[in-house]
Parts: sequence; structure tokens; C-alpha cells
Amino acid sequence: MDLISDLLSPLSAEPGGMTPHLPEFPNIKCLAFDLYGTLLISAAGGPSLDRESILRDLLASEQLPEAPLIPILHELIRDDQETSRQKDIEFPEVDILEIWERFFFRLSHPIPDLARFALQYELLTNPVWPMPGADTLPQHLPLALISNAQFYTPLLLEKLLPLPFEDDLTFFSYQHRQAKPGTFLFEKLAESLSARNISPSETLYIGNDHKKDVIPAQLIGFRSVLFAGDARSLRTSPDLPPPDAIITHLSQINDLLPNS
Repeated sequence: MDLISDLLSPLSAEPGGMTPHLPEFPNIKCLAFDLYGTLLISAAGGPSLDRESILRDLLASEQLPEAPLIPILHELIRDDQETSRQKDIEFPEVDILEIWERFFFRLSHPIPDLARFALQYELLTNPVWPMPGADTLPQHLPLALISNAQFYTPLLLEKLLPLPFEDDLTFFSYQHRQAKPGTFLFEKLAESLSARNISPSETLYIGNDHKKDVIPAQLIGFRSVLFAGDARSLRTSPDLPPPDAIITHLSQINDLLPNS
């Protein structure tokens, strides 16, 4: 069974109610993106799903404790993050497969195919679908990606949004055990771009979260664009320095690039 095809269905973006701010950036040599909430609609940002019921239905076992299971999962994630913080990692990322393995061990529950189980749970609790305009991004420039992600994120990309992201310009948090809003992944991207003779000021970074996307991008020297195309995932912070641009549809990226 193809879980991604079977469990996902089209989603619609909800207007974010913001006004575009579209200055021109004449010297851009790379387009970098966040993923969830920017290139992929994420229903996790909308009305809360009953994760407890979803998890129990997936486990389909009579041996489960009566106490809620989701708090156990959250506790395991917090413990893992705290262990990383003790190693001076300010914004740690977990490996969700390790978390699920500990979860089943805690419950003394038979361990299923972890990758399949984790993917199924993710698809049911965080449905995604390509953002309008994601399939028409400018492709005359190298495409980069920085995402708080897990092992299933590349699978979703391949299935839903097979864009030509450059391998050396793609950074997933689970692979480095560090997450946004930390600057680590942005620094790694800047290093890879430097090898291509592309400076941070020649890089346009687009994301839906002011704190997790705009600010770390600015700290590294990238030009920052707040994507305000879906109210569910839009995260604004008026008390923080403003982005260099605001777009409400991905097609507006072309308006930012006078030489495109």
C-alpha cells in the first residue's frame, strides 16, 4: 500500500490577511525555502486533531494502558531534547524513529515496522499537500531547502513536490539533530553556497514563520521573505525586525526577481 497516496488528499490554503510587500532583489543567485507551511500546506496548523484517538486506533491493541498515550510521547521528546541541551545544543531535534522505539519499549508493546508506523501516524496527524504555486517556482536559480523535518520528509517531497532541490543545498533538521529557530542549518547552507561563490546577500530565503525563518535567515545575512499564503501556518511577530519582503502567493516570487 502506498501510504502517502492512500492517506493524503488535496488541501486548500486559507488567506492570511496580509498585504504583499514586493521590493525587487536584482542580485539573487539562490532561492532557499522552508517546507512545511511554505511549500507544503500543513493541516497541523489548523484545528487540533484528536491525536490520542488516532494513536490508539493505529495501535489497535487491547493491552494499552487507560492513561493517555500522547503525554508519554511528548515526555520522551522532551527528555531527548534536554539530553541534547546538556551538550550545548540550544535548539535540538529528535530522531522520531528513536522516539517511537522508546515509546513501544515504555509500553512493553510489540515493536511494529517503525518507519511505516511513524509515516502513517504523521500522515494522519499532519496532512500535507502542495501549496498553490509550488510547482511553478523559478528554476533558473539553484533551489535550496531548510526544514525542521524527519525521515519521511524526503519521501513526501519526492511524492508530492519533486522539485530540483540541490543535494548540497538541502538541510533537514533530523539529519543534524539541530532545528530552527537556531542558526545552525542556515550556517550550513551559507557554507555550501560559499563553495558556489554565492554570498548570503545573494540568497533569498522564504518561510512562513517570522521567528523560525525570517530572523535566523537575517542573522546569517540572507534576504528574508515572509510567506503569508496560508493562515493556518502563518506565524507573525510584530515585535521582531520585519522581513525584507512579504508574499501572499508563491507566484509573487517572480515579482521579487527583476532579472527572471
